[in-house]
Amino acid sequence: MQRMASGITAVTLGLSLWGGARLEAQRAQDLWQIVPGTRAGAITAKTTLAGLERLYGKGNVREQKIDVGEGQQARGAVVFPGDPARRLEILWREGSRTPAAVRVRGTRSRWKTPQGILLGTSLKELERLNGKPFRLYGFSWDYGGLVESWQKGRLAGLESKMSLILSPDERTGVSEKEYQTVMGDRPFSSAHPVMRKMNPRVVEIHIRLD
Repeated sequence: MQRMASGITAVTLGLSLWGGARLEAQRAQDLWQIVPGTRAGAITAKTTLAGLERLYGKGNVREQKIDVGEGQQARGAVVFPGDPARRLEILWREGSRTPAAVRVRGTRSRWKTPQGILLGTSLKELERLNGKPFRLYGFSWDYGGLVESWQKGRLAGLESKMSLILSPDERTGVSEKEYQTVMGDRPFSSAHPVMRKMNPRVVEIHIRLD
């Protein structure tokens, strides 16, 4: 009986440790997860500047103006401003220091959505996640590469909560003449032959918080 009890204790301890490890792994994953409309890590629409400093440390939070396009800036803050992989830009709600939206930009980041979208996700990978082609604006203007519509695909429910901008990798594999066919302020299908040939990647993720 004693040997059996010891065995049961060992199994219970093993399951407890395994469960604890799974919980810690989940917490680590959640730390860098951006859920459109809901949160970015532990940041929600109600998180204050003081709350950000408690979460990430005062030295890792910097209040500053955020570029929002067309030469305009808005009030906000940046978490981990000196670390491109962890950097997160926060836009303040009008009249308060609580987040209206968060944004990641660049070529790499630890932040990603539950669907697996992160900086560097390709056009073809987005098509796979969406289950069908989508529409994005042409390149070489202020909103070049912005996803315009998911065309009622699996990601369509995110249209009011998440904006993505894609950019080609130095026009790899296409001629100037081909590139010009997907330039300008009108939407193109991701199934366009030149779009697929370039296979642009996500360089900006903008998430609204409710």
